[in-house]
Amino acid sequence: RFIAELDYLAEARNGKFFRESMEARPDLANVVTAAPVYTSATTRKVLTTGWINGARLDESKESDIPKLCAVALTAYLSMLLDLGFLHADPHPGNLFRQAD
Repeated sequence: RFIAELDYLAEARNGKFFRESMEARPDLANVVTAAPVYTSATTRKVLTTGWINGARLDESKESDIPKLCAVALTAYLSMLLDLGFLHADPHPGNLFRQAD
């Protein structure tokens, strides 16, 4: 199982699925996204994605936290209950907010 986690082709498929799934939801489209995967430059050992400008969630203003938590909760419930698919590495380095 551990070796499967190192297969970046699988990671690329998961990232693409996540991005497309969030874009397909009216309540999460343009709110939750993932960096686009460049499949032509991705191999089993190299994952190549686009860049998303943003700030770490732990650097957010205190007044923004309730809204950010609501977005995160909606996204996770969608993944868990609708998609059967879960982002299992939600640390501050993986979650950013954009200016808008």
